[in-house]
Amino acid sequence: MERLFKEKLWRCLSCNKTNYSKQKISEHVEVYHIDWPRGLPCTHPKCKSRLKTRQGLKSHLRKIHNVRPGTGRPGRKRWLRYDDDE
Repeated sequence: MERLFKEKLWRCLSCNKTNYSKQKISEHVEVYHIDWPRGLPCTHPKCKSRLKTRQGLKSHLRKIHNVRPGTGRPGRKRWLRYDDDE
Protein backbone atom coordinates (compact mmCIF):
# COMPACT_ATOMS: atom_id res chain seq x y z
CA MET A 1 0.00 0.00 0.00
CA GLU A 2 1.34 3.41 -0.83
CA ARG A 3 0.18 7.01 -0.56
CA LEU A 4 -0.22 8.98 -3.80
CA PHE A 5 0.29 12.56 -2.62
CA LYS A 6 -0.74 14.48 -5.75
CA GLU A 7 -4.07 12.67 -6.00
CA LYS A 8 -4.50 12.31 -2.20
CA LEU A 9 -5.21 8.60 -2.69
CA TRP A 10 -3.98 5.32 -1.24
CA ARG A 11 -3.09 2.56 -3.72
CA CYS A 12 -2.91 -1.21 -3.40
CA LEU A 13 0.51 -2.34 -4.63
CA SER A 14 -0.84 -5.69 -5.83
CA CYS A 15 -3.63 -4.54 -8.15
CA ASN A 16 -3.42 -0.71 -8.24
CA LYS A 17 -6.90 -0.23 -6.73
CA THR A 18 -7.14 3.27 -5.22
CA ASN A 19 -9.25 4.92 -2.53
CA TYR A 20 -9.17 8.10 -0.46
CA SER A 21 -9.39 6.00 2.71
CA LYS A 22 -6.30 4.19 4.01
CA GLN A 23 -8.59 1.92 6.07
CA LYS A 24 -10.56 0.85 2.98
CA ILE A 25 -7.38 -0.08 1.11
CA SER A 26 -6.08 -1.98 4.16
CA GLU A 27 -9.34 -3.95 4.30
CA HIS A 28 -9.14 -4.55 0.53
CA VAL A 29 -5.62 -5.99 0.92
CA GLU A 30 -6.77 -8.29 3.75
CA VAL A 31 -9.78 -9.56 1.80
CA TYR A 32 -8.24 -9.99 -1.66
CA HIS A 33 -4.48 -10.37 -1.29
CA ILE A 34 -3.72 -11.98 2.08
CA ASP A 35 -4.40 -15.70 2.23
CA TRP A 36 -5.74 -16.70 5.65
CA PRO A 37 -6.00 -20.44 4.90
CA ARG A 38 -8.43 -21.16 7.70
CA GLY A 39 -9.40 -17.62 8.71
CA LEU A 40 -8.69 -15.70 11.90
CA PRO A 41 -9.85 -17.58 15.00
CA CYS A 42 -12.31 -15.93 17.37
CA THR A 43 -10.55 -15.07 20.64
CA HIS A 44 -13.61 -15.74 22.81
CA PRO A 45 -12.88 -18.82 24.96
CA LYS A 46 -16.03 -20.77 23.97
CA CYS A 47 -16.21 -19.90 20.25
CA LYS A 48 -14.71 -21.79 17.34
CA SER A 49 -15.63 -19.27 14.60
CA ARG A 50 -13.06 -18.15 12.06
CA LEU A 51 -13.33 -14.77 10.33
CA LYS A 52 -11.85 -13.50 7.07
CA THR A 53 -10.60 -10.07 8.29
CA ARG A 54 -9.58 -8.35 11.53
CA GLN A 55 -12.53 -5.98 11.14
CA GLY A 56 -14.83 -8.99 10.76
CA LEU A 57 -13.35 -10.45 13.95
CA LYS A 58 -13.93 -7.19 15.87
CA SER A 59 -17.50 -6.99 14.60
CA HIS A 60 -18.14 -10.65 15.51
CA LEU A 61 -16.85 -10.14 19.05
CA ARG A 62 -18.97 -7.01 19.51
CA LYS A 63 -22.21 -8.41 18.02
CA ILE A 64 -22.12 -12.08 19.02
CA HIS A 65 -20.22 -12.07 22.32
CA ASN A 66 -21.10 -8.56 23.56
CA VAL A 67 -17.39 -7.76 24.00
CA ARG A 68 -16.73 -4.03 24.40
CA PRO A 69 -13.47 -2.09 24.56
CA GLY A 70 -12.08 -1.73 28.08
CA THR A 71 -11.25 1.64 29.53
CA GLY A 72 -7.45 1.27 29.51
CA ARG A 73 -5.01 3.87 30.78
CA PRO A 74 -4.50 7.18 28.98
CA GLY A 75 -1.90 6.85 26.23
CA ARG A 76 -2.06 3.06 26.17
CA LYS A 77 -3.78 0.69 23.82
CA ARG A 78 -7.31 -0.26 24.87
CA TRP A 79 -7.88 -3.93 25.59
CA LEU A 80 -10.97 -6.05 25.02
CA ARG A 81 -12.62 -7.77 27.95
CA TYR A 82 -15.17 -10.57 28.08
CA ASP A 83 -18.44 -10.59 29.97
CA ASP A 84 -18.25 -13.27 32.67
CA ASP A 85 -21.79 -14.56 32.17
CA GLU A 86 -21.22 -15.89 28.62
